Amino acid sequence: MPSNKRLKVTASTTEKSSVAVPPSRSSAQPIPPSCSDLCPVLPARKDPHSSLPTPGDARPLTLVFESGVHHPLGSSSVLCHESINSDDDAESFDEHVATISCGSRKNNDYWKVNVIDQHNVIEEAKLKVDDVLSLPAGRKVILTCNEHLQPIGDAGGLLSGFLGILGSDYKKFPIYLLSWRKVPRKDDVYNDIIKRKFHFVDVENKIKRYMLKNLGKVWKDTRHRLFHQFYDHTLSIEENIARRPSRIDENHWRWFIDYRLSKKTREICKKNAENRKKQLFTHTGGSKSIARRKDEEERQCGRRISRGEMWTIVHKRKDGSYIHNEAQVIGEKITSIERDDASKELSQNDSLFQALGKEHLGRVRGVGSGPCPTQLFGQSTHQLGGMSSSVNHDIQVEMNEIKSQLEASKLQVQNLETEMKQEKLRRQALEKAVKFLIELQGSNLPPEIAAVMNAFDSDKVNGPVSPGARPSSSASHDAQNHESDND
Repeated sequence: MPSNKRLKVTASTTEKSSVAVPPSRSSAQPIPPSCSDLCPVLPARKDPHSSLPTPGDARPLTLVFESGVHHPLGSSSVLCHESINSDDDAESFDEHVATISCGSRKNNDYWKVNVIDQHNVIEEAKLKVDDVLSLPAGRKVILTCNEHLQPIGDAGGLLSGFLGILGSDYKKFPIYLLSWRKVPRKDDVYNDIIKRKFHFVDVENKIKRYMLKNLGKVWKDTRHRLFHQFYDHTLSIEENIARRPSRIDENHWRWFIDYRLSKKTREICKKNAENRKKQLFTHTGGSKSIARRKDEEERQCGRRISRGEMWTIVHKRKDGSYIHNEAQVIGEKITSIERDDASKELSQNDSLFQALGKEHLGRVRGVGSGPCPTQLFGQSTHQLGGMSSSVNHDIQVEMNEIKSQLEASKLQVQNLETEMKQEKLRRQALEKAVKFLIELQGSNLPPEIAAVMNAFDSDKVNGPVSPGARPSSSASHDAQNHESDND
């Protein structure tokens, strides 16, 4: 059962706990999905009883299916994604979550996170991935991020597992579309599902881009896995359609197979397989993101870790040895370069840059998913007038800390205002009760009740209530002054 320990509102990050990481997923590849282990396939067989769209063909925005037959209605932009009527036995999203959770031990592990409700009250809880969907309305998991706005800590692990389930839901993200860029309604899923379950402060939509990018990776990797799991090249098209995953629409699966068996797709898969063979360095971090791993390492050693040192960490085995001789050569070179402390600062001339050379477009080695070179290195000249990237990094850290502190301060103020309103209501109720008792008794006030009235009426000009005062039941209960016998 989740624990409900009430916490003080602060800007500190969530404490770590030794729990399992979310389900593993292979690295992303260009569209179509990664095909390093693509098995031989036969060209698509023609089915005289169906009309299949060629991948990339223009289609109208609405298609209607009657008895499983595809009826084109004209030409438009891309494969349709609106108003698709089908009577297949696809699972609901809740059933989809339950199916994946039952088959994955990692989705059944608990993550220690903080949950905030609509009254800005924060509680500590232990949640599984599928618990996120069942959170009551208004309750959200507080997402902790580093200076690059990458999710970290247990909340980051919980988010990773949640995105893994969401990205493989092909009722929301149809499997047959040619690329993630063509998938519609991504913003709707982000606003209606993710933002309602996770609480975070975004800057320039960086966290949103991170989440959508990870959703796209899961969408591509999972459909690649499903194709090799369910498609049998020795069977006919109709036989392969019949053995599709139960939660995927029959026509969607038919189009997806047609796309995967096309000549263009097979050529891309072959090229991707060749490119993967050229990849020399593969990290040992598993499904845990580099950002989360770096955060854990920094907490353990109590200091900042450079991206060069992070590279050496994720290219070693558990026994401390490098994954191969080439990685050892690079690792020892990084260690030698970092004898100069200046090379540890994030820049275009740090230890990792000197060891491996220029960064590729769209990503930065040793940092993890999210930041790109222009964000980490280009801002110094574009936005900060020639400042060094290390100074830019420090400024970004301070800005994020200030934003977190402001957010925490807002929550504290709102909590205080709520408490003050509740206290005011309690005082008013108590005052009414005391006045009612006074009118009912009709005699001198006992000392303890007089003390209560003094507290209520201390701001009135007539002075405090005396034990000998006898207010009228119809008159005001303002206190009366009497000379003290102890002068």
